[in-house]
Amino acid sequence: MTSLKPKDKYQVVLGAYEMSPLLSVLYLPILGAPAFSLYDYFLAQGRILTEKKSHTFLLSALDCGLPDFLKSRQKLEALGLMKTFYTENTYYYQLKNPLSVEKFFQDDIFIQLLKEKIGDTALNELKEKLLPEKISGKDISVTFTMIFPRTLDYLPTESTPKKVKESNTTFDWLFFSDILSHQGIHLREFSKEDRKELQDIVNLYGYSELDLGKLTLRSTVTSLEGEVFSLKKLKQIIAKEFSEKLQDLNDIKPVSQNEDRFALLLEKGFTQEEIAFIKACEEFTPLNFLAGIKKQKGGFVANSEKYLIENLHKRHVLPDSVLNVLLDYVLRQQNRSNLQSAYVEAIANSWAQEKIYTPEEAILKTRKRQQGTGTPKNPRKNTGNVKKETLPEWVDQPVEETQMTDEEKAAFQKRINKLKESR
Repeated sequence: MTSLKPKDKYQVVLGAYEMSPLLSVLYLPILGAPAFSLYDYFLAQGRILTEKKSHTFLLSALDCGLPDFLKSRQKLEALGLMKTFYTENTYYYQLKNPLSVEKFFQDDIFIQLLKEKIGDTALNELKEKLLPEKISGKDISVTFTMIFPRTLDYLPTESTPKKVKESNTTFDWLFFSDILSHQGIHLREFSKEDRKELQDIVNLYGYSELDLGKLTLRSTVTSLEGEVFSLKKLKQIIAKEFSEKLQDLNDIKPVSQNEDRFALLLEKGFTQEEIAFIKACEEFTPLNFLAGIKKQKGGFVANSEKYLIENLHKRHVLPDSVLNVLLDYVLRQQNRSNLQSAYVEAIANSWAQEKIYTPEEAILKTRKRQQGTGTPKNPRKNTGNVKKETLPEWVDQPVEETQMTDEEKAAFQKRINKLKESR
């Protein structure tokens, strides 16, 4: 695996490529807007740009960060819409043809993924509108050789198309069969169609013998003959796991500390002081960060504030670094004495919906709040100037993180229950 850097070059490779506009209604719900937009942008770039470009140029054009770009790229790769090759500090992005409408609706896994996003009713409507209408009656169309019987005789032998059987030659079917036999399931009992489908699944998803064996053992159903393999159930399991993997690409991941990232922030207008603040947000836990601010202000962390931070952290509403920016915004920039649960959760909910996943994105968000409707209510503190993030004074004097005791948690929960009962 290589570590992608903004300065690395890239080039889009198209080859023989054509995309039907209708396919957006099939792939967009599964991919999500960012990944589908990247696909569309690469398609346009591949047609008009021939020279290599840096990823800095790409990220600026897409107006996104490196982590978001990687998530989108991985989704495209996972769904077979793109392949990535790397050599000599250059990434080559090769776009692949999407499945045709007919093939898409013949693939149980793609159908399952789309159904999870849009539901059965919408899926059936798409099938009805996009698939060609079946015509009853016998097909009496002539074939090519019926009209031109001698044409193929004039073609050189070596030019005659040969059917190439694609298969994963590295997959050990004997080992796979042995895994199943230990659980009383034998590969020889599978139908010819089942075995062909298993081969297609191996080629498409690259499963190892052990992984496919585990999935196959989970794909049995009870019948009069006992436990038998169900291809339909296997595809449902694969679709569910594949959907979860796609979702994992959206999950919050820590941002790596690297100089290329901070150099890119400098290019985007962040100051050295703001970058130092970003580093501090990524270094400290939210409770430590909160304790540091409270110590600087001469106060203390209330139990209700501990509970609020712990609750937000456990729910993975925002990355800890973004949560730290939120704490600084509320307590230092707005000069509030404590954290009000409803107010903090409202901001956290808004940022989560807007996918604010990095501290730099959070800083830009606080600037907009100060410039717009989010201006602090206290007029004496509002000078009209946008406050830029500065490094808190307490970062060089870290505060030990304190946890709520079991007694404190029980007492706090008791108070919450009483409040709920009184409503």
